[in-house]
Amino acid sequence: EGMRGTETIEDNLSDLYVQEVLMQLPEKARIIIKHVVIQGMTEEQVAQKLNMTRQGVSTCKNKYLRQLAEKLTRSA
Repeated sequence: EGMRGTETIEDNLSDLYVQEVLMQLPEKARIIIKHVVIQGMTEEQVAQKLNMTRQGVSTCKNKYLRQLAEKLTRSA
């Protein structure tokens, strides 16, 4: 069975840090990342929901995912 399904303190701290970094992003970026990356919606679905173009969603997602990666990498 192993560790699958159990959370360690490190996992919880890591999740909290990711949440903290996400909260530093603009609201629209948080919404896009939450829907596309975490919930698995398509860029087109998110674009319709936010009244944006798909390209706008894609650009925003890529820009802020890069920022998140940089912040998370620096903290590691």
